[in-house]
Amino acid sequence: MIWTIRDLKKKARKLLKNCYWPAVAVCLLTTMLTGWIGSAGIGIGRIQAENASGLEMSEQRMRELKDDLKDRNPIAEYKISIVQKQLNLLVFVFAVTASIVIVVLGLLVIFCIGNPVKVSSKRFFMCNRKRTANIGMILYVFRNHYTMHVTVAMFYRTVSIIGHGLLLIVPGIIKHYEYSLIPYILAENPTMQYKRAAQLSTKMSEGQKMAMLKMDLSFLFWEIAGIFSLGLVSVFYTMPYREFAKAGLYEVLRQNALADGVCDSTELPGFETDLGV
Repeated sequence: MIWTIRDLKKKARKLLKNCYWPAVAVCLLTTMLTGWIGSAGIGIGRIQAENASGLEMSEQRMRELKDDLKDRNPIAEYKISIVQKQLNLLVFVFAVTASIVIVVLGLLVIFCIGNPVKVSSKRFFMCNRKRTANIGMILYVFRNHYTMHVTVAMFYRTVSIIGHGLLLIVPGIIKHYEYSLIPYILAENPTMQYKRAAQLSTKMSEGQKMAMLKMDLSFLFWEIAGIFSLGLVSVFYTMPYREFAKAGLYEVLRQNALADGVCDSTELPGFETDLGV
């Protein structure tokens, strides 16, 4: 089955019109959870800033005390220096510990909550191509007890993409598009092993990566508009529009894979009988 960016985007706009507010809500919830690491980074920065400010005031106070006692009591000055070093060490340990805790919590939210929600959101957009699905589908992975399996699979995907990206930028981009269909495959079959999902995604995206990149670039204008609107255009139009377009692309590549014998209907059963829960 041949596809064009224009046809996919045209169909996406039509689907978005019929399911606007639920699609916006799903995108907003998904972004909030998968983007939590940004909030964690802000929290770390605030803690470090506050600690640095407190440390600066402590050092200033210590200098005042030492200057006051310098000529009168050398022993007291020495003791204050020891106290200052101990205080500096205590503040440093607290800042590092707090930063580590925030980072760990952020990563847990991303992988254990954000990724299952991301996979569930893909199912939402795929199902809405057939019929109206409710927002509750964003909890599909949790409700059906696929959380651990999906979390582990998405973790492997992230590590693989980042690993290739650390080598060179281009291999990272290639791997990103090579594995870009894994969330959709898991949304369709949450019990599939990661290795098989990766194989299918690789095969289905074969010869399609450049076209997929062009499709992402076709949303560049809307991304820029989102930046200038402080994210409003992104939340209320670009994200749901793009998700419907990508769901349409996955459907085409899925049909091609079934027709070419890359997989069968037992592996990718489709969404025709999905009740939206």
